[in-house]
Amino acid sequence: MKKNKVITLITIIAVIAIAAILLGVNYLMGAYVPNMIRSTMEAPEESGICGKNLEWYYKEGILVVTGTGEMDEYKHYTTTGKPPWYSLQNQIGCVILDEGVTSIGAAAFDYCGSMKEIVLPSSLTCIGDWAFWKCSSLREIILPSSLTCIGENAFACCSSLGEIILPDSLTIINEGVFHDCRGLRDIVIPNGVTSIGKRAFSGCSSLTEITIPGSVTDIGNFAFNECHSLTKIMIPDSVTSIGLGAFWDCSGLMEITIPDGAIASIGTGALAGCNWLTEITIPEGIMSIGNAAFENCQNLTEITLPNTINSIGNSAFYECRSLTKITIPDSVTSIGDRAFYYCDSLTEIAIPDSVTSIGDEAFYFCYSLTKITIPDSVTDIGDSAFKDCSALAEITIPDSVTSIGDGVFDGCRDMIIYYSNDVLESYIDSASDRWSAQNIVWVKQ
Repeated sequence: MKKNKVITLITIIAVIAIAAILLGVNYLMGAYVPNMIRSTMEAPEESGICGKNLEWYYKEGILVVTGTGEMDEYKHYTTTGKPPWYSLQNQIGCVILDEGVTSIGAAAFDYCGSMKEIVLPSSLTCIGDWAFWKCSSLREIILPSSLTCIGENAFACCSSLGEIILPDSLTIINEGVFHDCRGLRDIVIPNGVTSIGKRAFSGCSSLTEITIPGSVTDIGNFAFNECHSLTKIMIPDSVTSIGLGAFWDCSGLMEITIPDGAIASIGTGALAGCNWLTEITIPEGIMSIGNAAFENCQNLTEITLPNTINSIGNSAFYECRSLTKITIPDSVTSIGDRAFYYCDSLTEIAIPDSVTSIGDEAFYFCYSLTKITIPDSVTDIGDSAFKDCSALAEITIPDSVTSIGDGVFDGCRDMIIYYSNDVLESYIDSASDRWSAQNIVWVKQ
């Protein structure tokens, strides 16, 4: 009898193995395993209700959900409103949802740090917010083609998740869906997606490439923040908005293509900290460079700005220490505070006659700057605008300038400043000792 049982067990295993090869593992798991497990779990360790028409069973690390319809919603970051299997979080190694289950409730499996695999049915249409948050052992998941919704932060902090294929049925990638999935190397965004939510892929430090399809119109705030391994990205013509910090600290990014016409501005901090970016062309149609847009892009040597730009934001090129050349177009009316702060490789710059104001510390610590032209259109020069520009030998302040801030030429030495407006006389007289100490001579023309 014992021998016959062994032979029977071997036969069952062989049949399962052959079926797995012929039908595919996922098909086998999705179609057969839940029913097989349920039929053998006549005495589950724990069981209960998890939806109006859903039941769950647990035994020896396996959690099975059977029935039809939606799963109940649960709460994240609270001690109440947790799923009924909450006490088993660290024991659940595999989750199997039977055919008929249409949704995974919010926070249903958050913190299940031992869960390595999950089988989803073809009936599934929605995965709730925080559903698999911090399932740090989950390595892969196959999403069914029926899926139309993945909630916010659904797979956030799944640090072992290496790859995932999103179904064509998705139209939105919600906020933080794959945030901090540090092991994620490859992902395909389907053509139907129109929006990539804020922090959707932030902290995906192993992601080497990603293709944004032509259907996407909006890239949210910090969408790809800290994707350190991302080397190249092409933004399609369909995109009309790039959020603040969208590619902040993508320190390995060497190439980015921005389309002509559709995008109106480079957002705040959009490419800040992209250390390996050496050059970039801003296309026609861009009207403003946001605050800190290229801050700390330390290998950026050259940038071309289009004639559509009207403002350069605060700290726009802050600490771009390899920047040797930039042409500011005639359309620009203002240069923001610290716009070129510590651009210490910049040797000369021409400010066009459309500019009316130069912000505080705009060229602070540009100590290789030997030549700068201030046009007649400028009326205000901010505090410390040219502070520590120690190579600057002479500069002409046009008659249009009526206000000069404090410490504009602090740290400059052996310099001649030409001026003609009598309004500046009191400013010059108020710091006569300073000019003498720095060997700065003011010459009225």
